[in-house]
Amino acid sequence: MTPRMIHVSAVGEAPPNLPIVSVDFDGVVHRYERGWDGGQIRGTMVPGFMEWLLRAQGLLRVVIFSSRSSDEQQRLNMVCWLEERAREWRAEHPSHSDLPPMRVEMWHSKPPALVTIDDRAICFCGNWLADELRPESLLKFRPWTASMRISLEAADIMGAEWFREARDLAERATAILQQHTGGGITLRTLGGRLVVD
Repeated sequence: MTPRMIHVSAVGEAPPNLPIVSVDFDGVVHRYERGWDGGQIRGTMVPGFMEWLLRAQGLLRVVIFSSRSSDEQQRLNMVCWLEERAREWRAEHPSHSDLPPMRVEMWHSKPPALVTIDDRAICFCGNWLADELRPESLLKFRPWTASMRISLEAADIMGAEWFREARDLAERATAILQQHTGGGITLRTLGGRLVVD
C-alpha cells in the first residue's frame, strides 16, 4: 500500500485550537484551466500551494470549502485529486519525502474561518458604496483564471508553442520573485510586454 501524502479529514477531526483558514478549490488549489468541464477535475495544481500548506501545518486548520463541497462525489473527487498531486509534489521534492502526511480538512458547509482564500471574492471593508461593489463593477469582475483560459485557448488555436513557453517562463519568474520578496509581485503580459505588478 502506498503511504498517504496528505491526510484529508472531515469536520471535527483536526485539533480545534487552531484558527481556521477556508480555502476555495477551483482557481485557488486547482488551476481550473478547463473551467467546470462537467465537474471533472483535470487541471494542474496552482504553483506554491503545497509549499504554503507545509508552512501552515501546526499553525492553521486548513479547510477546503468549495462550490463542489455539498456533493459527496465531488468531495471524493477533490480528495483523490489532491492526494495524487501531493504524491507528485513529494516525488519532485525528495527532501520532503519523509515528512508525515500534511493535514487538510474537507467540509461540506462554510466553516467559521479567520479568513477565506478565494479567487472569486472581494474583501468587504464596511462600505457598500465602494467602487468595487457597484453592480456595474461586479458585472465586470473576472477571476485570474478567466484571462489564463482565454490566452491558452488562443494559443492552442494558433498553435503557438512560443506562447506556452513564454507563459511558463513568466510563471516560473513570478514564483522566484514572490519567493525572494515575500509575495505580492506578479508578472503579466500587457500589449506584448512583460509587466511587473
